Order: sequence, then C-alpha cells, then structure tokens
Amino acid sequence: MTIYRKWSLDQDASLTRHAAAGLLSYRYIGEAINTEFGTDYTRNATIGRAKRLGLLIANPRTHAPKAEKKPRVRKPAPPKPKPIDIPALRCVEIEPLNITLYELTDETCKWPYGDNPPYTFCGHPAFERAYCVHHFALSIGPGTSSERAAQRFAR
Repeated sequence: MTIYRKWSLDQDASLTRHAAAGLLSYRYIGEAINTEFGTDYTRNATIGRAKRLGLLIANPRTHAPKAEKKPRVRKPAPPKPKPIDIPALRCVEIEPLNITLYELTDETCKWPYGDNPPYTFCGHPAFERAYCVHHFALSIGPGTSSERAAQRFAR
C-alpha cells in the first residue's frame, strides 16, 4: 500500500528554488528536499510535484540541441537475381501405364507422373523395391560427390 504525502508550502518553495537554479537533476533536488525536511520523496515524486506546480527544469546535459539530420541517401537496389537454368528432367524411354494410387500393389512401379492431381504412376512390374528397372536407374542417381570421386580413382 502506497502512502501519499502532501507537500508543504516550504517544500514547494524549496522545489521551486532548486528548479529555478537549473543546476540539479530531479534526483538531486529530491535528495536535497529530503535532507532539508526529513522526508523520503523519490525522484518520481519530485518530478510529479514539479509538473503539478508547472516548473520546468532545463537540464543542459539531458536536453542537448539535436544535431542536424543528414539527408537520407537511398541505397541502390540490389541487383536482380539471374535466372536459374532449370536442368532437363531425366526420363526413361518407357511408356507409363498411368495407373491410379488405388491400383498400386507391391509388384508395380510407383514412379509418379503429373504435376497436378490426379497423379498417376508408372505401373510396370517392379524390379527392386518400388520401381521398375528403368525408374530404379533414375532413382539412384550419380551418387554423392565423394562417391563419384571414389569411382574415378577405382578405374
């Protein structure tokens, strides 16, 4: 619970006197009043009372004149990204059976076809795992860079 104390006329006069001098901050003015009158006003209480009395303290340290603003210089726009060459998709010379998802079994190739639904699948007999011979070769790819380097030295 906060206890509010009323400022006496003597305390108001002391606050006015210190504020008119303009040499002290609100913290030091509050400490001077507390020492003089045996009170325990905080910095914020001192600021609040000064505002209610209409006192303005122009502290030269905290209210330095603002430096002139430099005109803004627009940064040049970043260069537009170069178009990316999209590599041609690898494909096999096999005509897909274009079966639906519901027609897939463990023995059919699950290589997908189509960019938008409804998707279809290759459907040829599966060679190993999920793909036919042709699509299995596409699925393993050339390998990682370290695997390709190892193949060059193995020859």
